[in-house]
Amino acid sequence: MSEKEKKIMETIAKVVKGASAPTKDYLLGWAEGAASVVCGPLLPEQAAAERPGA
Repeated sequence: MSEKEKKIMETIAKVVKGASAPTKDYLLGWAEGAASVVCGPLLPEQAAAERPGA
């Protein structure tokens, strides 16, 4: 993992840790949208399997 990738992960972790539940829902939707743009659309069962607690 590059230094830039580490910094991105650390920054996102800080935001998520302090976020409210609605903000976490928003961030999850944003991240899933970003992933579909970069990696291609996820099938619903793939997206559900990747969510914590699923």
